[in-house]
Amino acid sequence: MSRTSGTNYIRFGRQELIVAFAKDRGELKSNDYGDYFFRELADGKRFTCCSEDLERKLIDAGYRAGQQVGITRETYGNAVTWRVRLVAPVAEIPRPHEPTRRPAAATHHPIPESKYASPEPSALVFPELDERPAQASQQARDGQPYAPAESLICRALVEAIDAAKAGQQHAATIGFPLTFSSSDIQDLASTIFIQRCRDGAVYERKPPARQYVNGKASQAEVRQ
Repeated sequence: MSRTSGTNYIRFGRQELIVAFAKDRGELKSNDYGDYFFRELADGKRFTCCSEDLERKLIDAGYRAGQQVGITRETYGNAVTWRVRLVAPVAEIPRPHEPTRRPAAATHHPIPESKYASPEPSALVFPELDERPAQASQQARDGQPYAPAESLICRALVEAIDAAKAGQQHAATIGFPLTFSSSDIQDLASTIFIQRCRDGAVYERKPPARQYVNGKASQAEVRQ
């Protein structure tokens, strides 16, 4: 997580801080310090960078955009504990009364090929990644083995794309139209990334220069 400072950056501590985020889920990003989830507040000005543990607690709590949530960060030695408390449900905007419409008769049309074609992984999903995940996905579609991606984020993205393709193909076989957008694939990749970290791939969250050596975070700290 980036060590960001400034008046618009929100930090959490022992005292509960109540905030409201602009989106249901954070945006997965990576920098020199590792991977994190970028979350913009509902006011459109302030923001924060959530760790994997905090992002998972927000998802498990069923957080929705615009909802107020209280967040507390406590440290015990080197361990960090997050507490998440939903304050109030999302306020729904009342809609004007609409006349009752008679449902139209159901018609069955063949599903266009574009509806369940495999999504093209583009830079819009993760702009900071190169084209290697797209090449790996193409090799997987051709039935050829491919080398694993260099980072856990890359592998999570490839796995999300393959899962979306398989789901769309299955939906097509049973006559159920289903299409995954780039946002859906990004959410799926974020979920896969968090689950992989919790299942034992935590060591891959740090670049080689930051991995622990005898309890230290770098070779420079070991010499000290």
